[in-house]
Parts: sequence; C-alpha cells; structure tokens
Amino acid sequence: MARGSVHQKGHVPGVRSPVTVRHVETFEAAADGESHPISSDTAASCRLAGDGLQMTFKGPAGQSDTQRCILSADQKQMTCSGVLTGGDGETVHYVDVYDRM
Repeated sequence: MARGSVHQKGHVPGVRSPVTVRHVETFEAAADGESHPISSDTAASCRLAGDGLQMTFKGPAGQSDTQRCILSADQKQMTCSGVLTGGDGETVHYVDVYDRM
C-alpha cells in the first residue's frame, strides 16, 4: 500500500452531548510511517501495523494524537484506541467506536 486515505466520522473525545454530532475529517498521506504535512500546522504519519492502521498527528504546540484503528471481522465497525498528549505532556487515553454508515 503506497498511499493511505483515512476518513473519520465520530465525536470529539471527552465531550458528551445528548445530540449526536457528526464530524468528518479527511486527509491523504503516504502510509510509509514518515511524517507528512496535512495542513498548515499539523503533520501526520500513517503505517500499517499488524491488522490495523497506526496514525500519529502532531500539532504546532507539541501536542499529539497517536491512535491505532482496527476493522471488525465483518468490516461493519472500526475501533480506534489512542492517546492524546498535550503540549504540557499530560495524556488522555481514549477508545472510539465507529459504525459503518
């Protein structure tokens, strides 16, 4: 796989709302494990890791989001687990589950 395309739909981790919020984020980056710019202030690296895709996003103030996403056997659900790290080094672990629409 020379190129990877990641499309995420879900919610902002840590925000709870009685209303479902849909958020779509699309970017394209080579799945070579190297960091590539995806916007004016954010870089991303992607690589295949076993049965999933590992992605790391890095922001301008030293913050990062590292996640690994795996598709279910029936390909109807994707589970992403990750760690958000603030510029101050504080971390938050999360798990997001996405259903195919």
